[in-house]
Amino acid sequence: MTYTKEWIDYDSKWNDSCTHFIKAAMAADGCDTTDVYFSPVRLTEITSGSELMCIYKGTEGIYQVMASQMAEPHRAVVIFSRWD
Repeated sequence: MTYTKEWIDYDSKWNDSCTHFIKAAMAADGCDTTDVYFSPVRLTEITSGSELMCIYKGTEGIYQVMASQMAEPHRAVVIFSRWD
């Protein structure tokens, strides 16, 4: 199963961490995000200027986040792939 969520003109403070995008994608899909914990060991995050890319290997699957503030409006996408 693959799930994709895209944002155009998102809040620029989200670029602090990809966990903001993952939680927002979870909430948009109807998931409860009150007790969500992101293990730093499972998170690979790369930033370059105003661009962000990360991979989070959770117990339920893999989240990939790509975000850029270089273009106006800002653009971001979250891709979730479930473990087989």
